[in-house]
Amino acid sequence: MRSRALMTRAGRAVVTVLTAALVLSGCAGIPREGGVRAGQPDIIDESPAQVFLPSRPQKDASAQSILLGFVDAASSPESNYAIAREFLTSDFSSSWDPTAGVTVDDGAGRVATEIDAQNIEVTLTPTAEVSARGEFREVDPIPVTLDYQFRQVDGQWRISAAPNGTVIDETTFNDVFSASSLTFSTPDSARSCLTCAGSRVGHPLPRRSSTPC
Repeated sequence: MRSRALMTRAGRAVVTVLTAALVLSGCAGIPREGGVRAGQPDIIDESPAQVFLPSRPQKDASAQSILLGFVDAASSPESNYAIAREFLTSDFSSSWDPTAGVTVDDGAGRVATEIDAQNIEVTLTPTAEVSARGEFREVDPIPVTLDYQFRQVDGQWRISAAPNGTVIDETTFNDVFSASSLTFSTPDSARSCLTCAGSRVGHPLPRRSSTPC
């Protein structure tokens, strides 16, 4: 059994693009009924957005290199996480659900342990998470272990089982997600603010729960 630090890949290609306003679907806490009143015009977010171009699987890569590449590639939801899915077996690729949630960590404390040739455990310490409903919350820094299984396909290692959702370090999370604020009236007529974080590459997710304005 071998353990080693699992770091995010350096030298990831980054392209700067301009994006329009984020579609704020899935934000928890937004009223679903009641009177409707005209609001302010939509604000277009013209700030530069980071689009990550992760590397594809390399020929004859070790299982641990495939794991590192997969975690790195899962930060890019382009074309329904097409590059990340290249690290998976074909049958698991169709069932893996990257939208099940996001685990955010500092990226520095990840440790990969080879259980055997076909199983690797990754231990990390989350700092925050985004649920499948899109609710962001900070969490206690308690280490968790994620299990990954591997199988060779045409002589190349691929991931055959892994947790749903994605693992993203804090720096990448802040680059990939941008915040937008909503203000609405609660049932008791008090104003409430909701700050939502939408992915700059097309996957809106709230960043914080609603709080009084």
